[in-house]
Amino acid sequence: MKQVRDKASIVFIDCGVYTMKTKMMGAQVGGKPDTMPRDHIDKMMAGFAKNQGVFDRYALRYADWLERHDNMYDWALDLDVDQLLGVDVADQYYKLIISKVPYPRKIVRVWHMAGRTFDDWVRWCESGKHDYLAIEGGGSHGRDYDFYHPFIDVAHRHGVKVHVLAMTDPAFLKNVAADTGDSISWAAGGMYGYIFTPFGNIFFSSTDVPNKRINQNHW
Repeated sequence: MKQVRDKASIVFIDCGVYTMKTKMMGAQVGGKPDTMPRDHIDKMMAGFAKNQGVFDRYALRYADWLERHDNMYDWALDLDVDQLLGVDVADQYYKLIISKVPYPRKIVRVWHMAGRTFDDWVRWCESGKHDYLAIEGGGSHGRDYDFYHPFIDVAHRHGVKVHVLAMTDPAFLKNVAADTGDSISWAAGGMYGYIFTPFGNIFFSSTDVPNKRINQNHW
């Protein structure tokens, strides 16, 4: 951690809750809300609710970690469990975290469509309590530039920076004035067995990977 702190100009901590829930329950949360069957959402939410104790303990450990290592990071995402346990629980976790850390403004709230409205975002921006806010990314809204513009416009009018989750597509970042973004693209080559070259992507995975959009040059 100290090596990262010494070498990085900015350290932005992700809460890791989505990795945790995937390993715990094998569940994936993504896709546009109107394309996910209601019964699927209800079943998924019920499963998470049964395991809320696990999330409660995770929230406490995360808050303790942020408090203990405050000098090691500049910003940290809150536990955005809106899609997993609902906004009430997400709000409780946020209050827990900011009650423990020395500088609550370093905690970045995450807006999700599940249970929240654009008016909620406006209230966050107008509250004067936030220097940085985050918004859900590509899994829910694809690369719909027009969806993100109003959020970013309001935030910037109030001096608030915006982080977009799961979105580092160059075309998106060129057309949407987000301050920062993140994704797993930097690790995709290692995950899927390919490298970028001047001659296109060269794959080291099996030759029958079903991906017609990429010219698959195999080693």
